[in-house]
Amino acid sequence: MKIDYLCIGNGVASNSAVDKIREKDKKSSILIIGDEDFDFYYRPQLPDYLLDRVNDDKIVPVSEEDYKNKNVQVMKSRRVVAIDPDSRKVRLDDGNEVEYKKLLIATGLSPFKSPMGFQNLGEVKKLKEIISRISEIVIAGEYIFLLELVRALITLNKKIIFLCKGKRLLEDLLDERASWHLEQLLISSGVNLLYHTEINKVDVNPEGKYLIHTRHSGQSSERKDIISCDLYFLAEYEEKNKEMFINAGLEYAEAGIWIDRFMRTNKKDVFSAGDVARVRNGYPPNILRVGWQRAKLQGEIAGENMAGGNVEFNPFSTAIHIRFGRINFLFAGELPPTLQGCAEDIVLESLPDNYYKRVHIQEGVVKGFVFVGGTRGLARVKELLADGSRLSGSEKFVLQKELVEGYGDTISLQMACPVCKTILDLPIIVEVGEKVICEVCGAESVVSRTRVSMVKYLELR
Repeated sequence: MKIDYLCIGNGVASNSAVDKIREKDKKSSILIIGDEDFDFYYRPQLPDYLLDRVNDDKIVPVSEEDYKNKNVQVMKSRRVVAIDPDSRKVRLDDGNEVEYKKLLIATGLSPFKSPMGFQNLGEVKKLKEIISRISEIVIAGEYIFLLELVRALITLNKKIIFLCKGKRLLEDLLDERASWHLEQLLISSGVNLLYHTEINKVDVNPEGKYLIHTRHSGQSSERKDIISCDLYFLAEYEEKNKEMFINAGLEYAEAGIWIDRFMRTNKKDVFSAGDVARVRNGYPPNILRVGWQRAKLQGEIAGENMAGGNVEFNPFSTAIHIRFGRINFLFAGELPPTLQGCAEDIVLESLPDNYYKRVHIQEGVVKGFVFVGGTRGLARVKELLADGSRLSGSEKFVLQKELVEGYGDTISLQMACPVCKTILDLPIIVEVGEKVICEVCGAESVVSRTRVSMVKYLELR
């Protein structure tokens, strides 16, 4: 088989790339190879799928007919086991070969080292079959999507013990105050947090319960405990394709493939995007936290450039997002753990309203941010972070006012993004048919009924 554009992986990176390729190239052949038995689906909706809040029709937004209309071939339940960039061929697990002109590697990662995972639709379907028989669950690891799993399990009234290797939650991404807010949400939801704790080994007792042997770091004595549970989730990096990448001569990173900001690997006409791709001098440093929006954007840039474009990826143009209940956590860029030596930072916090915002500024330039509990001002801060321009004193004052506005003195309309579920602030008046673009994942939704904020309603009267 000969293909013009070959995409390995059927996730958001590959599908975004395909859409961009089709914008510039209507006729060339495109093939997507995925190792799952499903069409492309919304991974951010997996927690709600577990909770039966979305069904198969909602979580899978495309059909075979959609691909046919775009003249795109899809090969499901097949794995690429070898890549030969010199001959421009890949070999599949059934022995067949595919010859390509341009190749995109978007295979994602496999972070779970436990009997049950929460990375793909197949794993969540299996979890749904047994979840009613599960009561006590241990969760360990720094994979950010674990927190979405925790949220779903809390809704199902499961007893959860969360093992954190460090001294606080997500300590290499969140500052101390944002970590504290996340910690309080977990504790108030009944989650038992154990810091400086990780899994040493796992046994199974005669009754079928897992016995989690833990080890504790950062303590004077090497204390060990055993936790009994019905199920456990352990997220650690495990690269299923490491040998294949190295044999292909691709420049292998600690956890994936090195690429430049044009999504190009070290091999001609071989691109990579999404969780498996590591951008040199990019952010974040931990590859297990690339995220949906970043993978989507990288896929779009890869597709544009595969079709002859020359678009550069800005690693600070997107935010990492997690949601706990109705509380959003969004962060990007550099964020020192404390405010020490950060006199220029803008910091807003309200414990009663459960929000915290910090914009890290050095010499007038926005270097990073964290938003907890609200998205007002997010678009402007993301723009400043990506642009890297210097703020004047008056511009900083205006920015701080933009962040504060809406808390306590105004009532704003909100809606949840249909894909990533971020709570979005809407304009004062939104008409039927008007499009709203999510600031987090970029998804577009159409307003189904006229919405007017209470403040504007009183003004109109």
